Amino acid sequence: MIFFGEETKTKEEFLNWFIQDIKDAQYSEEVEKGVIKFVNDLVDGRIEVRAHNSKNLHAKFYLFLPQNHTEHSDGWVIMGSSNLSRNRLRDKKSPNYEMNIALKDFDEVNFAKTEFETLWGQSTPILPADINAFKIKTHIDQIFTPYELYFKF
Repeated sequence: MIFFGEETKTKEEFLNWFIQDIKDAQYSEEVEKGVIKFVNDLVDGRIEVRAHNSKNLHAKFYLFLPQNHTEHSDGWVIMGSSNLSRNRLRDKKSPNYEMNIALKDFDEVNFAKTEFETLWGQSTPILPADINAFKIKTHIDQIFTPYELYFKF
């Protein structure tokens, strides 16, 4: 959904999507640990997430840049429609045609960097306080007594 500048609705929609994504995830200890680490990294400020409120962004691009990127330093951009996860890259039976490309030319990498910075600047930050509100609506970081578990089952 696109909310055209309405930050509150953008955050709310992102958090609803995030909660639903966790509910729909196939449970495993590895998935649970990964979700908890991701959420804790968001709360601790090690990862920053933003949601764009005026564009529906689907294509992904991953920028790999040195501290001071110049035409004489290495920089890479990987662009495409698929997520760069082990499962996505291994799944050859996907119903979607996925395509990715890696670019190394300075002008192309610099264009992607500029585009990313523009989109980032226009986006709504998902703050640690937003994530803490989200945690209350999920099982993340909740510890139940055996008595409470009995009632939940």
